[in-house]
Amino acid sequence: MILWTGQYRLSHPARIDITRAGCNALTRAGKPAPGAILAPSADLLAWGLGARQRAGKDPVALAAMWSRYEADYLREVRERIARDRRPLDALLALPEVVACCYCGPEYAKIGHCHRFPGARVLVAEGADYRGEMAVPEAPKAARQLDLFGGAK
Repeated sequence: MILWTGQYRLSHPARIDITRAGCNALTRAGKPAPGAILAPSADLLAWGLGARQRAGKDPVALAAMWSRYEADYLREVRERIARDRRPLDALLALPEVVACCYCGPEYAKIGHCHRFPGARVLVAEGADYRGEMAVPEAPKAARQLDLFGGAK
């Protein structure tokens, strides 16, 4: 499997939602949620978001928060896999996956997002990680010309 990671707003045919909210919504709608194996639990997500907010821009506090979050996240994923490996195998059977979550570029840049340790789990199982897929920039709005050739 070819694996990419990316932001939630990325549009791609191989896009897989690995957010807790997105996977829960898919499940409630009776749709498959192949990314659920990589979605953090609601409890871990709540703790992580709160801890990240409390840490603010303090790099030491952010590093400590991320260290704990990453360890807890990986433990959760490994426990899910140990209980039932079938969701992982189904995900790995896809030819290409873009694992997406809400974290923005400021967290992706420093690796503080669950899509990166999630990608490492998939790589350990044989996925070929190609990196973070960039969200294409929106085209700049063209100035509209009025009937007399002037720009509005």
